[in-house]
Amino acid sequence: DAPATKEDVAQYYEAMHAREMMRETIDKVSVSVQSMMHDQLKDTKGLPPDAEARISKVVAEMLRDYPLEDLLESIEPVIEKNYTKAELKAFVAFYSSPIGQSIQKKQSTVTAETLQAMSPVILKVQRDAIHRMQEELEKMREEQQDAPKKS
Repeated sequence: DAPATKEDVAQYYEAMHAREMMRETIDKVSVSVQSMMHDQLKDTKGLPPDAEARISKVVAEMLRDYPLEDLLESIEPVIEKNYTKAELKAFVAFYSSPIGQSIQKKQSTVTAETLQAMSPVILKVQRDAIHRMQEELEKMREEQQDAPKKS
């Protein structure tokens, strides 16, 4: 089958409402990120009283200014490489159908809720990894300090 072209990808993005879906997803993910940030900052000592508000503002600005067009352009070659012209036509046909439109409209909510559901697990894994790395670094420091004594 013929390889996908930039025009095929553009039609795919249009049928998927890719820009709108990405913006909605980022907006919904922003809520999850703010919640995770709140959980992480609430136990942090030594921060000024307005730390959470200031960091919230930075995160909100970063997500608001997210370079959607750059993101879409960066994945365009991946789509072209991995899908054929016929496959993208099938995507476009499906996402142009009523059921495809219904699924597409729900996708940003599903993505945001999935991230929110996964965030406690991700945070725990991150904390455990940091703790294990800190323990290993401490062992290395102790070994380094003990090395001259053994000589």
